[in-house]
Amino acid sequence: MRIRILAVLAAAALATPALAYIEALKSMKGLYAETDVIAKGVIDAVSLEKKVMIVKVGKSLKGKPAYERIKINLGAADGWHGEAAVRHAVVGAPVAIFYHKAENSDKAGIGMIYVNRFFLTVQPDDEMWRLLRIELAMNKVFAGTVDELVDLSTKVLSGRAKPPAANDDYKPYTKELLDALPLPPKEGEKWADFDAAKAFKAQ
Repeated sequence: MRIRILAVLAAAALATPALAYIEALKSMKGLYAETDVIAKGVIDAVSLEKKVMIVKVGKSLKGKPAYERIKINLGAADGWHGEAAVRHAVVGAPVAIFYHKAENSDKAGIGMIYVNRFFLTVQPDDEMWRLLRIELAMNKVFAGTVDELVDLSTKVLSGRAKPPAANDDYKPYTKELLDALPLPPKEGEKWADFDAAKAFKAQ
């Protein structure tokens, strides 16, 4: 009983910053404000069998990353989200890393990885981060390429641009839309054409 109470208290302590961070995901402005560290990255390795992705952390756009590599268990998510994330985890593809620091620590408390054209919410841990879910409705916030997100973030954080408003008329991602989404290219290669306005137009 005592162990269960301690576990609940620990979860509650973690939930407070996590909930605040998740609330910020409704806009790019909120995401930039609540994120302590933003960095470029690249998918360094993928195990399709274990559903594990390793991200190599690159240039920082905001804050100082506490990691050189991040191992993420994509299979930890419920339902079909893990399978969808694995499909788009292409070795050599660029990603963008966002995280809110844990209290009194430089390590991540809650984070997001932007893969291809969608956000993954991840729960950091010392050994391996865990995929919680794909943020299906965050295509309303941003649905461009990783390179476009990095460019936008650089301009916004330097004061040269304002965060774009959300496209509230977009319908959220579905399994079918993610299945049809072209896979991301390797870093430096050309992105496949994708008409977000057409794909996410509400019927």
